[in-house]
Amino acid sequence: MINGYAQRCWHRQSPEEGHKTLCDLARTYESRQQRRKQEAVKLMRLYEGDTVTGFDRGLRSPDGTSDDVALAGEAVDITLNIAQTLVDTLDSKIAGLENTKPQIVTVEASYDVRRQARLVDRFIDGQMNERQGRFFDLWDMFRFALRLALASTRTAAVKFFANTRSKRIQAEVHDTLSMWVDSPGAVYDYPTGMGHQTQWDPERFLDIYGDKYAGIETDVMAACSASPGRATGLETLNDDRDGLSEDIQRLTVTEAWRFKSGDRMGRYCMTFHGAKQPVEWTDYDYEDPPFVFVGGQRSLTSFWHRTLTKPIVAPILRVNEILASIDRSERLTPKGVIFYDPNEIAKEMLQVGDDHELIPIPGLSGMKGKPIYEAPAPFHPLALDLVRFYLEQCYNLPGVSELHASGDTSGEWSGAALRIRKQLINERFATIQRGYVNASAIEASKQIIRCAKELAKVDPKFSATWKGSGFLKQIDAKVLGILA
Repeated sequence: MINGYAQRCWHRQSPEEGHKTLCDLARTYESRQQRRKQEAVKLMRLYEGDTVTGFDRGLRSPDGTSDDVALAGEAVDITLNIAQTLVDTLDSKIAGLENTKPQIVTVEASYDVRRQARLVDRFIDGQMNERQGRFFDLWDMFRFALRLALASTRTAAVKFFANTRSKRIQAEVHDTLSMWVDSPGAVYDYPTGMGHQTQWDPERFLDIYGDKYAGIETDVMAACSASPGRATGLETLNDDRDGLSEDIQRLTVTEAWRFKSGDRMGRYCMTFHGAKQPVEWTDYDYEDPPFVFVGGQRSLTSFWHRTLTKPIVAPILRVNEILASIDRSERLTPKGVIFYDPNEIAKEMLQVGDDHELIPIPGLSGMKGKPIYEAPAPFHPLALDLVRFYLEQCYNLPGVSELHASGDTSGEWSGAALRIRKQLINERFATIQRGYVNASAIEASKQIIRCAKELAKVDPKFSATWKGSGFLKQIDAKVLGILA
């Protein structure tokens, strides 16, 4: 008798059964990702400065295993966009203006080996300077992925793959909201497998994989939908696209990797619901996925990172709630109030404008009939003190001081004090910066080398264009042989 776990092991099944099992698994993961996706959407709206609702407050269920939504928050207009200021400040500090480039280090090597290592450096540099979609180069892509992770999705991934048709190494950003990992059992161990769902334009999918099996075009067109599944990420929230949403057809493609473990070969599968057979079903000879992950601080109990903005959602919303209340009070408060004695002064004599309110008080003749004019305060001054308190928490909790966020150095600051304050952010976020540099330089270089070797098997003349000081140089992929 086969238990439930064995039935879910798609990588142990035949290709005909394994790809169907994988599609069923992807559907079961859709509901598990909803809470994380809803949170990411709200954080994204907060970063963009749109009107957002307060984050749902959950109540612990009786068995203590899950959170049930109790009350939904009220809509809040973002008057002061603190989240964007903090994320952009940290992004500029970590990513910076300089592109971190990898370097192959040789020890006690001959001249030929050192020359080959130098050429490998230039080969990788040439690939990282290649334009990737709407990104200028690979560094621009990693910087966007970091900002996406810090502001909304906790973790972002850059996927590398070898496009054998165009004979190019391509990279693309994934928000990881439709991604799942296979845990090895221990929380802190590396996953044993990974999978995700992406939305493809059916025509582009057929251009790349249209020759995989007979009848694939019919299956693709039948599987297209104008309303993709719930497991999609932020890419379906684009408000700038032309045409109606029902006119845009998308194909939900499922991919999964079972990593290589020791002598046991891994497995890679690409398929979609309704396919007669898997689009790709090959061995996977790597212990890591084709993704490079970037994000903020690592979570204590999860594979995904932590966002910069989630811990300060409450004070950000509270600041904007108070500011909205002050603004509303200021609009409704009359410019002035006139107290007068109706026995001494006729009301018609004081109605010379509409920017004040008349309040009759009989017996006010003690002032000899003279009206008393007062300009009421639109709000209590303590409200501003409360705003300042929450603003301080918005900067103190994430560790990005207002000095770094605003760049305002006005006041009595000595040169030594300014240098100390600027150094604090380097110490606070050294871990995040180290992870980002490792991802954008070392891990990205490994993925480029992996893809380059795959393309070199198809096209032995595959090369990269290195941009030197005023000249270009073609470097063949055969220089990677030194890394074998």
